[in-house]
Amino acid sequence: MKGKLSCPVLKAGRRERSLLPSYQNSSHYVRDVTFGEDHSRLRSGQSPQILATFRNLAITLIHRQGSSQIAATRRHFASHPRLAFRLLLPTSSA
Repeated sequence: MKGKLSCPVLKAGRRERSLLPSYQNSSHYVRDVTFGEDHSRLRSGQSPQILATFRNLAITLIHRQGSSQIAATRRHFASHPRLAFRLLLPTSSA
């Protein structure tokens, strides 16, 4: 019986594969295509998780700013870093 997967494990694997396309179309696809995450050479320690967190933060800030064009907004902020830093600062509600 060694090397055989149990029925619950196989069912869980099928469930995960069925969810994979929707997951890849959202955050992973954006992080990979726009930020080149899969081409990163950092693969050891906590570095990959930390960089993924920063990429997710950037995507979240761009969405909160009201844009759905991640790549275009990222290029815009690369040219105007002061505007990008304003997203990190709290706005006054006075």
